[in-house]
Amino acid sequence: MSKILVLLAMLFASTAAVQAEDDVFEAKAVESLRCWRFGLSRTGAIDTTGVPDKTGEKWRTKVGDTVLSSPVLYDGIIYVGSNKGFFALNVDTGEEVWNLPILKGTSKEYSGVVSSACVADGFVYFVGCDGHIYSVNAKDGTVKWKVIPKKSNGKLVGFSPAVAYGLVFSVAAKGVSGFDMETGKEVYSSIKMYTPLTAGLTMNAEYMFGLNPSGDYVPIISVETGLFLRMSNITLSFCRATPALVDGKFYGASVALIGTNPRFPAVAWGELKKDGTSLLKYIEPHLPAKERAMSYASPTVWDGKVFLGCDSGYFYTYDAETLDIISTFKADGLIRSSASVSKQDGMVYFTSYDGNMYALDSKTGVKKWDHKISPLTKKWSEINSCPWVEDGVIYIGTSDGHVVAVH
Repeated sequence: MSKILVLLAMLFASTAAVQAEDDVFEAKAVESLRCWRFGLSRTGAIDTTGVPDKTGEKWRTKVGDTVLSSPVLYDGIIYVGSNKGFFALNVDTGEEVWNLPILKGTSKEYSGVVSSACVADGFVYFVGCDGHIYSVNAKDGTVKWKVIPKKSNGKLVGFSPAVAYGLVFSVAAKGVSGFDMETGKEVYSSIKMYTPLTAGLTMNAEYMFGLNPSGDYVPIISVETGLFLRMSNITLSFCRATPALVDGKFYGASVALIGTNPRFPAVAWGELKKDGTSLLKYIEPHLPAKERAMSYASPTVWDGKVFLGCDSGYFYTYDAETLDIISTFKADGLIRSSASVSKQDGMVYFTSYDGNMYALDSKTGVKKWDHKISPLTKKWSEINSCPWVEDGVIYIGTSDGHVVAVH
């Protein structure tokens, strides 16, 4: 990741076309970074030990009524949002280090945070449901700045920001805005796109990209110029998943509700080239009716495999090259949590609306264990938080407002 950050710093340092203001902007490399999906390429894989054999809960801390945000670990602290605001918890004990209430205007009513954090060089960046992007001191929770993007039209998308090269990038109404890490001043603005991004932002040294509602193309933005390109001939309909980037290949997933056709999980990959190349591989699994369902989860890519859950409760392992299905696992509820993989022990972790977190062997797809993390409300437990895995512990947000550490 550090090499990518340095490359982008070099790109920005020589670029003036992307600046929204005439003031001189001096880009710099980001020295440390922790963010959702373990990096700006959003693969969902991290080089650490997981929990191949579960002991139980290490701690459980109440932070609100519901947690849709995904935890991010940085320098011994877990950072996570809830319906009441943003929280920092001690990684060993779960004790609250600080919290920042996010309110609706000047009222006492909570607005909350569904965005996951991006932590860089001692500051935490996230999107509040009050429409602001926040820069907060990671140690004490002091707000350094908060700002509403010019292109947001009052409807800021609550995805995790992407922080690099002295800028905080965020998805706006129909483009991407960039803010100076020090001042919060909006100094970068991409060319307006035809339709808004409906998923988080993925980056490499040349491009920022995501998915759009129609799914008939992949919006690609040049980091250096802010110009809009497109990868065409993709039919990933009604996209809500953040794409992953591995070895120059884009992996996307789709809700795939097309007209009156059956619903099914769809996954695709294509190569990213400067001319916006066409799709190279796409699959519409011809599955039995009971297995067809939408997929809101973001694809996880590691070790030549793609891992993806869907609303039927099925969790699929695909071959990353052919997209053939290698294995399936069935949970008792919807799977909208994106999976996380611990590279050192080859385990994949995800949650389901049945209230459980699951651990599977990534090679065989066989379940190693499950753990009840949320009580069922009516028919299911709405768990969308993505597991953070590190040093033999898994951290996850729950539908009843807790952050749980499982070891």
